[in-house]
Amino acid sequence: MSQIRTTAGFVLRVLCGLACVAGNGCASYEPAGRGPVSQARDRGPVVVEPPSEFETPPVLSAREILPAELYEGPHHRVEDAVLTYGYANTYTVVSDYDTYAVVGDDMLRARVQEIAALAALEEISRSRAFADGVVQAAKSPFRAAKDLILHPVDTISGIPKGMWRIINRVGGMVAVRRGEFEESVIRELIAFSWVKRQYAHMLGVDVYSTNSVLQKELNRVSWAAHAGAVGVAIPVWYIPGAAGITVQATMATARLNTILRDFSPEDLRRLNRKKLVDAGFETGLVDNFLSHRWFSPRHKTYIADALEGLADVEGKDTFLSVALSASSEEDALFFQRMADMMRGYHDHISPVRRIVVVWGLPAAYTAEESLALFLQLDYGSWTQAAAEASQAIAEFQLSDAPIARRELWLTGRLSDHAREKTASLGIVVHENSYDELQPPPNDQVDESHPDETAVETSCTGRCGSCGPPVVELTAVRLLASIARIFRR
Repeated sequence: MSQIRTTAGFVLRVLCGLACVAGNGCASYEPAGRGPVSQARDRGPVVVEPPSEFETPPVLSAREILPAELYEGPHHRVEDAVLTYGYANTYTVVSDYDTYAVVGDDMLRARVQEIAALAALEEISRSRAFADGVVQAAKSPFRAAKDLILHPVDTISGIPKGMWRIINRVGGMVAVRRGEFEESVIRELIAFSWVKRQYAHMLGVDVYSTNSVLQKELNRVSWAAHAGAVGVAIPVWYIPGAAGITVQATMATARLNTILRDFSPEDLRRLNRKKLVDAGFETGLVDNFLSHRWFSPRHKTYIADALEGLADVEGKDTFLSVALSASSEEDALFFQRMADMMRGYHDHISPVRRIVVVWGLPAAYTAEESLALFLQLDYGSWTQAAAEASQAIAEFQLSDAPIARRELWLTGRLSDHAREKTASLGIVVHENSYDELQPPPNDQVDESHPDETAVETSCTGRCGSCGPPVVELTAVRLLASIARIFRR
């Protein structure tokens, strides 16, 4: 239970009523008096039903609910018992490299993809090209930075102060405080991060992943390729995205993954800030969001891209205001999915006219007078708190506009009983609906990202074919010069 309390974060405190411990709601997860979200819940209706009406969230079978490639592979196996306490399925994944407690179907896909990538990286490390790269790296002018790359926590305090002052002048890359997920400034300045982003992209994994085992192996291979100046190839058997880092490959994911490959964290920050500010979001709110520790550059890029399309929506700042309550990686992904779905609804179902807060979460009021909520939820049981949340949705009113329809769009599904009870309150439930709200990808991905060329970045051309960006190449020459000085 302590694991769930830690990892489920904001959504367990706010929305666990849609899939929570029977009879008890989620009162134990939310400290009393916790901001406007708690106050919104406190004002909600109290639903009194016979105890027999409520369900105990079941323990599901991974073998029965997962595709075969997710359940078991050459290097991993998912233990069969799947807990459904909270809004997300909770899995235990046993692999050749580590054992993972995984919260949510989306995170399971990402972890399985990372395990496959680790197998590929392990094979790479046994190749002749990798061995040659290690030898060449030991002779390179960057060898003094090896420990900074492979063991940053152990050695960052040993950076010479004079060198740090010089680095501070190059590209302005330390002018903005980096988030917890982002690369160290040293790595970016010697173009190591650029190489690492290419490998992560080819492997189909998130370069900002919190998987420490993956980060260590990505660092090793990227260091050998970068400092050794050799080509270290991905194994021919490896199929990127076989398990899927995202729910579905869409036009947006294909385009944004290319941007994440080619743009440094600082450039992503500038790009995302420009998108949100130009769309009319409040500047201080945007800066707080871009500095939030739990939103990685990937989360921020996806959310900013989705919200950019809601520029004309009344109350759009509400989304970011609520998102700032995120307190875990799972929460960040929850809001990313919500933004994706709201934008998809706006583009393909009905234009969103206003964003309001319902039961502590952003909801869309649409041109067709619908009230729509979008939730990343794997499995929902009918509990006391689920009944209260559904009642709040059913009773919500706007003082100046009618509500003709109430909709709940879910990435997963409800139990039969929860579906029946929700429908009885007049709420239309769309299950497994993420794909419905996202357009399929084109056959070819335009990697020139023209929409981003107007943003002032560290170079004039950021496509993969351009090579490392100018500021990173400048840093390469800078550190090479420093290394020569140290050798004298």
